Amino acid sequence: MHAAVGFDEDYLVKEREIPASESWAQRVLKEEFATMNVANESDMQERDRMGDDLPPDYVTEIKDGGFYGWPYAYNGPNEDPRRKGERPDLVKKTLTGNVLIQAHSAILGLAFYEGKMFPREYRGNAFVALHGSWNRTKRTGYKIIRIRFRDGKPIGGYDDFLTGWMLDENSRDVWGRPVGLLVLPDGSMLITDDGANKIWRVTYRGTK
Repeated sequence: MHAAVGFDEDYLVKEREIPASESWAQRVLKEEFATMNVANESDMQERDRMGDDLPPDYVTEIKDGGFYGWPYAYNGPNEDPRRKGERPDLVKKTLTGNVLIQAHSAILGLAFYEGKMFPREYRGNAFVALHGSWNRTKRTGYKIIRIRFRDGKPIGGYDDFLTGWMLDENSRDVWGRPVGLLVLPDGSMLITDDGANKIWRVTYRGTK
């Protein structure tokens, strides 16, 4: 059995041999996503060339044996028109992500906050780095968002946590593009930025 990790035909798709006795979700849980919390949440950057607003990127719980669409469907049982009629059985069983994010945001980083520097309400929440769109009519992304969790499950949508890299949705110029997130032992958070070639450190000095 083979499984592919990748969500755009223009980019390298990594193919791996998986024992027939082991489900794809089991292997994903074990190896593919290093930035998961105990709830086995992961982020997904979706495919391109389906318009400005489809399909949405998302953060979701990885379920054992679950199918998440690639390459036949997106955002639940919605068939990709480029793969019409190929696998209706898989389209029908495609799961929808827990937290949908604006299409073309380009999720690249995910970190769960368990530090003690930020206010208590941030503990257990997820931070997500949106690298930013490259082929959307109006730019989107270029920021860090926060997803609130309660009892290991996301609640509601998401809030902007750190913005400012995108000057204007109609401008071709940006200050940078956030990529990776790392929470340090002191509770501060590092953000890598491959647009500005910088590493940013976020700290908090207010009331906890």
